[in-house]
Order: sequence, then C-alpha cells, then structure tokens
Amino acid sequence: MTKKIIRGAFDLTFGLFSGPRQPVRVKDTLNSKQFATIQDLISEGEIEGFATPSKAGIAKETEAYTNASLKDVFLNEQPVLRPDADNANPEASKFNFQNVEFFSRFGTSNQPHIPGLEKTSAPLPNFSPALCTKANNGVVRSLSTGKDAVKVTITFNQIQHLTDKGDVLGLTVKLKISLEQTLSNGSSTGFQEKINDTIKGRTGDAYSKEYLIPLQSDYTSAQIKVERITNDRTGESKQDEFSVSLIEEIIDEKQTYPDSAYSQIRIDSEQFNTIPSRAYRVRGVKVRVPAESSASVSAQYTQSNLIVTVNSSNHALKEGDTIVFDATNSGTSAPDGTYQVQGEDSTVGTSAPTQDTFDIVVTGSSQTISSQQSCTYKLKPHVDLQTGRVNYPEGYIFNGTLGSAQWCSCPALILLDLLTTERYGFGTHIKDSNLDIFSFITASKYANELVDDFQGGLEARFSCNVNIQGAKEAYTLINELAGVMRCFPIWTEGSVSIVQDRPTDSSYLFSLANVTEAGFSYTGSSLRQRHSIIAVSYYNMDSRQIDVEIVGDDVVAPNKLQEDIDRQLRLGIVKKDIKAFACTSRGQARRLGRAVLLSEEQETEVVNFSTSIEAGAVVRPGAVISVNDPVKQGQRRSGRIKSVVNSAQDGVGIIVDNTEGLNSFIQNNAKCSVILPNGTIETKDVTSIIGSAITLDPNSLFSITPNANSIWLLQSDGDGETPQTFRVINVEEQDGINFAISAVTYRNEKYQAIDSTGGISLPPRNISSLNQEKDPPSSLSIIEKIVVRNNVAIPVLFVSWASVTGVNQYQVQYRFNDSNWNYEVVIKPEFELSNTQAGTYEFKVFSYNSSLTLSATSSDNTFVAKGKTDPPEDVQDLTIEPVNSDSVRLRWKQSVSVDVLHGGLVYIRHSNKTDGSGTFQDSTDLIEAVPGNSTEAICPSLEGEYILKFRDDSNNFSQGETSIILDLPDLIDNKQILSDTQHPTFSGTKTNVSTVGSGLQLSDPSANLTGTYDFTNTLDLGGVFSLNLKRLIQSIGFTVGNVTTIDELIPAGTFWDDYAKNGSFDGEKINDVNAFLSVRTTQNDPSGSPTYTQFNKFANGKFKGRGFQFRLNLESESIAHNISVAQLSVISSFESRVERSYKSSGTISTVPLTSSSSSSGLDVEFANKFFVGTSSLGGANSFLPSIGVTIIGAEAGDYFVLSNITGSGFNIKILDSSNNPVNPAKQFTFQAVGYGKGV
Repeated sequence: MTKKIIRGAFDLTFGLFSGPRQPVRVKDTLNSKQFATIQDLISEGEIEGFATPSKAGIAKETEAYTNASLKDVFLNEQPVLRPDADNANPEASKFNFQNVEFFSRFGTSNQPHIPGLEKTSAPLPNFSPALCTKANNGVVRSLSTGKDAVKVTITFNQIQHLTDKGDVLGLTVKLKISLEQTLSNGSSTGFQEKINDTIKGRTGDAYSKEYLIPLQSDYTSAQIKVERITNDRTGESKQDEFSVSLIEEIIDEKQTYPDSAYSQIRIDSEQFNTIPSRAYRVRGVKVRVPAESSASVSAQYTQSNLIVTVNSSNHALKEGDTIVFDATNSGTSAPDGTYQVQGEDSTVGTSAPTQDTFDIVVTGSSQTISSQQSCTYKLKPHVDLQTGRVNYPEGYIFNGTLGSAQWCSCPALILLDLLTTERYGFGTHIKDSNLDIFSFITASKYANELVDDFQGGLEARFSCNVNIQGAKEAYTLINELAGVMRCFPIWTEGSVSIVQDRPTDSSYLFSLANVTEAGFSYTGSSLRQRHSIIAVSYYNMDSRQIDVEIVGDDVVAPNKLQEDIDRQLRLGIVKKDIKAFACTSRGQARRLGRAVLLSEEQETEVVNFSTSIEAGAVVRPGAVISVNDPVKQGQRRSGRIKSVVNSAQDGVGIIVDNTEGLNSFIQNNAKCSVILPNGTIETKDVTSIIGSAITLDPNSLFSITPNANSIWLLQSDGDGETPQTFRVINVEEQDGINFAISAVTYRNEKYQAIDSTGGISLPPRNISSLNQEKDPPSSLSIIEKIVVRNNVAIPVLFVSWASVTGVNQYQVQYRFNDSNWNYEVVIKPEFELSNTQAGTYEFKVFSYNSSLTLSATSSDNTFVAKGKTDPPEDVQDLTIEPVNSDSVRLRWKQSVSVDVLHGGLVYIRHSNKTDGSGTFQDSTDLIEAVPGNSTEAICPSLEGEYILKFRDDSNNFSQGETSIILDLPDLIDNKQILSDTQHPTFSGTKTNVSTVGSGLQLSDPSANLTGTYDFTNTLDLGGVFSLNLKRLIQSIGFTVGNVTTIDELIPAGTFWDDYAKNGSFDGEKINDVNAFLSVRTTQNDPSGSPTYTQFNKFANGKFKGRGFQFRLNLESESIAHNISVAQLSVISSFESRVERSYKSSGTISTVPLTSSSSSSGLDVEFANKFFVGTSSLGGANSFLPSIGVTIIGAEAGDYFVLSNITGSGFNIKILDSSNNPVNPAKQFTFQAVGYGKGV
C-alpha cells in the first residue's frame, strides 16, 4: 500500500490550512568598506589634552586615555564613544561609530608623528591574489624593509547560505591576521595576532575589506599571515570563500607639527555620506602659573607611614591647598616635595585641617617619626583638574616669578600668556618686562575666588573657555579677554597693566582743596539708556549650543523679585542682549547680567575735574577716589593739613586749614582719612574736634607721619557725612601742570550683590544735607591790595567772611559813595571788587540755601578805600660794585609795590657831590629809568652820589630817596687834555633855553617842555683817537613863577649844598625835571666839511673820533616845573698805554726788529699812534711817548741812539763801541709808553 504525504501550511489561529510556504531571503547587509583619514589642527601651543581623561587623571599614551578621548570627539555633533562607556574596555555597543581609529598630539616641541597618514602606497612586489583556507593554513607573505605599515585587503565573491527550502541566509566568517618581525637587535617577535575579525551578514556580490597594520620602526624583516578561523565550507549551499586580494606596503607622512596640537581620525566611509563635521572637547593651551612664594614658613612635623602631620600655628590652609614641603632635619629621610593639604579620609587615615595642624600624604618610603622634626613649607598655587580654577592658598604672596605652564581656565593668566607668547600671541612686541605682572596676578586671585553658581554649588568667579580660530585685531582681542574678568588694560609708566572692577578701597582724596577753581562737574545717564532685562548668551557645554540666561525678569512666582517688578514698572520691558565672551557657565553669565543691571542703576553719574600734578601723577585709571564736594554735600569736610602730631608721647592728631563745618560735624563713628607721603591713605578714628584741631585715636599711630599740606577728609554715619566714591576711568595730562580726571560712581556694595543669589537692590547712600534755612555770614572783613591782572596793577577790595555750613552760594551787594546798589552771586566765602577808587564802599552779604532763598538778614561792613594814591616804598639795600674802569653795577632789593613791579620804573640819578648832600631834586638822570621789577643796573662810573627812587604806574614817586657815594681813587695814569666849562656864561648856542642869572633853564615850559644848549667850541684832537669823556652837571628843579633866577632860588649866604639838602621854596620836591648831556663825533677834519654822527646821550665813557661836539638837553614833564643848571662841564682825557707793536709793509708785527747798518739808522712806525698834544690842547708835542729798547745779543760797548720821536714812531741807531753801526746787525725790541690810541 502506498502512503501519500500531503505537505502544506496550517493556520493555527483558525485551524485551517493556508497556501504554499514562501522562501526567506535575508537582506544584503554587507558592502565593501573604504576609509577616510582626516587630520585637524586643534591649537597652536601645547595643550593639556582631552577633557574626559584629564578630569579622570588618566595617563597619556595609554589605551584608556585614547578611549576616554573618544568621548570628547564629536562627529556630526555626536560623541564617538558614549559618556557612560568604560574607559579601559568599552563595549562595542557603546560606540556611536564603528571602526574608528584615533590619534592625537598635544603640541609639544618634540612630539612624534602620527602613523597612518599615507605618504606613499605600493602593492607588495610580485604579489598575486591567493585563496585563504583553513586547510592550507592561510596565506603568508614576506614584507620589504623600511616601511611604516602594511594594508591587507580580503575579498569575498559571495557570503550567503542557500537552503534546500529556497531560503537565502547570511553566514559568519572569522579570520585573523598575524605579523612576525625580526628586530634590529636580532630578536624575533614571532607571529603576533594583530587583527581578529568576524564578518557576519549576507551579500550576493563581491565584498572587500581593508586592514591596516602598523610596523615597528626598527624591524629588519617581516612576514604577514592571513588565516581563516571558521572551518572551510563543503558543497555549494554555503558560499563564504575569501582570498587575500591585495597587500600594500605603506610609508607614512611623517610631519610632526611641533608646538601644534592636532588629531588624526580614520573613519569607515560607509557610515557617512560626506566628510563629517568634527568637534573636540579639550583642555586648551597651557599657560604659566605663579610659582611658590619666596617666604618659607617654619614648622614642626611628625610622620606615620606616608601621612605627615605639620604643626603650624594659625596656618589658614584649607583642604586642597598646595605647599612645597621641605624637611630640614638632617637625620631623617626627607619626604620633600609638592603636596596638597588633605581632608578627612578614613580610608587613607588623614584628618581635616585644624587651626594649627594639617596633613599631607607624601611619596617615597613609609616611615614613622613620632618626635617633632623641623621643616619649612612654601605656599604654592595649584590648578584644580576638575574645573581649571587656580587655587591660591590664603596668605600666598606673589614674588614676581611664574612657574611651569599648566592648563587652567583663569582669564588673567590666559591674557598674560597671549600677550607674551610669540607663536600665537603678541610676544614679538611685548615681553614680561613690559607688563605689570603683579596686576595680572591680583586680577587672577579675584577671578578664582569661589562664589555661588546659582545652582547650589560653588565655582570660580570668572573662567575663560574659548576657541579662538581666526585672526583678530590686537586691541579687540585683548579687550575681549580682559572683559571676561571685568578688566580693562592700560599703558602706564612704560608697562601694560590691567585694572579690574572689584572691591577696592579709596586710594586718594579730592576736595576743593586740591582741584582747580572750576571745581567738580557732573553728568548723568538718561533713563532711556537703561534696561530692565538683560539677556546674556553663553556657550552651554552640556548641550554644546548657545544658551541664554535672562536676568531681571523674575516677576512671577516662585522666583518673584519685587525689584524686578518695580524696575519693569519704572522702565518698561526694555531688553538688552549681550554676549558673554569665553563663558561656558550659566552662573557666570548670570553674574554678568546682574553686573550690567547694577552698573546701569548705580553707576549713573560721572564726575570731571582738574587737579595738579601732585595728584594727577599718582592717580591711575581704575583707582577708587573719595570726593568731598560741598556743592553736593552741603558742607566742607576736607582740606589741607597745617601741622601733625604723631607720637606715643604726644598723641595723634592734625591741625587743619579751615574749621568750616567742623562744629556741626556729626561725630557718629567719625573717622578721618589722610594722604600719606607715599601716596596711600590711612584712616583713623576721631576722638574729638576742637576748633581746627582733630584728635585721633592715640593707640593707632600713622605708619608714616603725614606731611603738612597733605589732604584730610572726615566722614561719619551722619546724614551727608559720607564722602562720595568714584572709580577713575580716565586721567589726561593737560598742560604739564594740571591733569583732567573723569570718574564714574563707585558702590562697594555692588560686588556682593552681583555674586549673591538674592536681589541686587542696594541701600541708598545719603551724601547731602542741604535743605534748611541758613544764617547770614559772620566775620565780614575787607582788605585793600594792589594786584596784577593781565600784567596791569590794579586796586582790588578783597571781601571775605566765615562760611556758613551747608551754604554754597552767597549774594554780595555793594555801592560806592552812596551810589546805586549792585549785586553779584558767588560760590565761595569771598568776593573781589576790582579797579576801585579812593572813596567809601558799603557791602552787604546774604546766604543762599539749597532752594536759592536768601537769608533774612545780611552781614554788613563799610570800608574807606585809597585806590592807587599811596606812594611806593623807598628803595632798600642799595649797593655798588665796579664792573670795569668805566662802569659800575648798582643793586637793590626788588620793590614790594605791585604797581611798581608792573608798569612802574626805577629812576637812577647822579649828583657830582661826594659829601652826601646830593638830592633827587638837584641831580640828573644818569641812565634811562629801568623797569620797576629790576633789581640791578649797569651805570657809568662817575665820582659823586647815585640817588634812586621808585615810581609807580600812577606816577607817584617814593617819598624818600636812597643814595650811595662813589669816590674814585686815581689808580690809572690818565692825561686830562681839556675841561670844557660852560658855566656861568653859557655862551654856546641856545634853543628854547636861556640864561637867567647864573643858571641855564628852559625859556618857557608852557610853550616848550624841552630845550637844548650846544657847547661853544668843537673839540679837535688833530687825529682820530679813542677819548675818555666825563660830564659834570649840577641842577635843581623849581616851580615856575616862584623864582626867576638861580640867585633867587638860592639866596645869598646860603650854600648850594645846604639848599640841595634842605631847601624847598613851595613845600614840594620837583622830581619830574631832568638834564642830560649828548655827544656827536666825526673822524673828519672839523674845520672842513665833516660828517658827524647823531647825538648820543652819555654820562661817561670812551668815544672814537677826531672832532667832538657836546649838547645839553633840558626837559620837564610839567608846565609848572622848570630846571636850572648851575654847573656844566665835560672833562676829556686819555689813558696811559704801552705800545710794543709796529707796522712793517702795512702789517702789524711784534717780531724783534733788525738794526740798520746805514748811518741814517732805522725808522720805526708805531702800530697805533699816540696823542702828543695840539696847539690848543696842551701844546704841540707836549706829550711825546717815552721809549725803551732792548738789544738782543748785545756785546760790550754796544748802545742805541733814538731820534725823531713823534706820536707815530721814532728813528733808532745801534752803534758799537767805535760809534759805528753794529755789524753784523743786531735784533732789538722796544716799548713805548704814552697817551691815547690813534686809529
């Protein structure tokens, strides 16, 4: 019986048979692989490395470091390795991308190249594809030497399983690749497995896959072996044979890119349609961090195993602080090194720091030291590897030394690195010596202080995390980096420093005592420039996107802030968008927004003023200053010190320049600040104020005794008793003497508000007490002075009064001689009235309050002014000294009268008398009057009395006269040739003058105030000579109409000298008349047609010419005054001189002459002829020169004979003992002594 089998499909759901079964066909999942290799430049300069392994403290050049780095490598914004993967052995499922090879270099100067980037690639010589089966033990090939890697390509024709049911399924094939290398030392590695791969899937087409295997650099021979691990298939249903289709030998590109951090990634192209975007999360460039402090702290220590306990009183160190430890005992095994202070840790056995002890865990051998041993330690900043914050131990003092480079996120140290590094910064232009490094470290300390991160934790106040990928202008980049930490750079005193907006004590005091008369001026910001909401954008490291932090918009629960509500009601919704440069912290972004809001609300006022170089050279941008402006504060609380007491014996206190407002000062927690000689401020408690004496805490001496004239400032807790503080934003030199300063409002409370989690409203500061009714001024006084304005002396009334507390303006009313009242408003307790006249002035002064309401009453005073009617003082301290034979220098004390110094004159007159009886009235001007500010004058040297008076610009003379007598000794052999006396006959030529009695005077001053008298005769010397002239004039002034002749002026029996000293016919002294002599000369014969010079005024002197004519000038400044000349003479003389020079062929010579052998002798002509007299002047040849001769090499019996001696020369014969001319001729010199020097 035949059985029939029915096959089909049964539907279990419905218990029914279905149709025929469909074969299963697995999708084709295998495609041939290609790889792309990409190198990326990450940074110039050495970097710390990748963030994840650095945080975990994983050592570089380990597989764990490379794996952890893949968590920081992002392809198309996805990490290669997921964050939760194990660093040492990550599971394949944790990779977001498969078949990724990654290498990195960190920018060291000696870093090796990254392998795998092909420079050349060539197939193995004589290679042909070979089938790889398990049965034949795989495929083995030898490699060439000098290669860096080998690339093996395997190829499957198909990978699939055909079942008898018609299914097409995939297969799994395992293979491995091994490498054997013989090294240069002769050793062999044997075959080492390099690749172990499993290929799983299905493909009906050819499928190829590449494997890259690096070679050691020192191999001498190598073999590559490809083996099949999966058993060979039999039959045709399973198709998975593969062959080694290509073996290529590779030489790498060996660029090391020193000092550049870069990466290389090799990716499977089947996972990407295009080259993917890459991003790297790294810890960037290493920068120099401050080294340990110079000062060592001495301490004691004990040791238990590896735990060292240091005993140091009040050390102030915290867990995590770093020290440099040095065991100084020689008998112990020193655990020296750099360590961190430990916290409490039961597993290690350390304790938390106490006030006097702290633990460190040392390296080296474990030991026990139970007795106290000596040690020292130094404080050292260190970088927190988790955050990049620089931790400065409390008490650390920077010594100017920077240590090794480390990664950190400190903006100050990053900016310092950028400024000084040549490779990527400004180091070619800026060196450490050009920087104020201490300002950078100060900013770094403030930046790295821990503050609230607004999320329940703590973080550094400022961190800098930025990738600068392109070139930027230096100014822009420096300011952006400085702005991260609220700094701005300045150039001062030859170096760059940074100034930070941080809590700062006031470093200088300003008041009306040390600013210019312009005082203080203020500008404020408009409400339209303020914002109610600040939107701060920053880079969120978690999302790797730009995020925005909103500040000022907490107007709804649960975080509602009333101040935000009030601000929006006041300003509306006014939003400001700002970018937080280099910021990756939400907390830092929020602090930035709060800082902007606070600045707009609190720093709304700018003060401008000018000060002297004393303050301008000290104050710098960024400094905080205290300003006491009575205009704003309503009272004066600052000034200059007059004297200081600063000793344990005498106490501490100052005497100040002004007591204004001190009596009303509210001494509630009163303090006094003073500028010390070194430019710093010290503040002391005030114990009492009595008058101008401010007594300070006797138990607190000034560290340096303040100088007199230094600035002082009072402050207390009373209303209006606190000075206003500003931060300087600009200091500009104006003229080498004054400096213009601009400063913005400074609130010290701002910084705590910025860093706190609460609101940012600050308490108001009451700096003014202005509104109250004011009393009139008291102690109204008036003085009169002559002052200089625009170089003109004018009379001024100076009105002053005691200032009234809280009063900044006064009204001054005044009138002259009962005329109409005038008024002016002044801002100081003083007033000046210029160009006043002699007469009566009345003054009334009122006080204004802050609402400009006058006081009910005034302070009154009356003053009788003199104007400019007072005469100047007499000349003081008159002295005389010779300059040469013709001149003397007069000196006197400068006038103290302003109207003499400016526009006045000093009159110098001369009298011929030597007995002291000369007067200003009977003398004549010796020289032109000199300016009133003079203190000396060069005058002709004349025997007699020099008489001086001051004359002011109103023509008032000194009431008294000051004189000095010169009695010249006859020290020089002079020959007087003529005394030309004109009195009493005065027979010369007269113009507007006439002889009246025995005197010569102006004919009619009402018609002509000047006149001249020309001497009777011309003085003719017979040749051109230099002639000494002296004049003799005796005169007196008188009032026209009182007398007509000199005989009437000086009655019979009265000596002239007595009258000149005591006489005055009308009770006044005549000072405004004068007489002076002039001379003109000619070098021609006066009897011919001579050409004369102009008349020149003289008193004495030396003049050159042949002919001389003399003229007397008379002058008066008033038609009521005349002058009478009683004596008039000119004395002419020659000085004795010696002549040793002669003329030879027109040339002047002093070479010895040679005698003549002729019997007529040798004629010698003087270089300059002598005056020997004329028929009218002493007689012709009356003054022949005397001549001496010296024969050079004279022999016994030689002598000389002189003849024909004249003013021009002489004849000489030198004879021997036989009375014959000497032979050979002799040389000789001569010396002639005579008078005058001819031309």
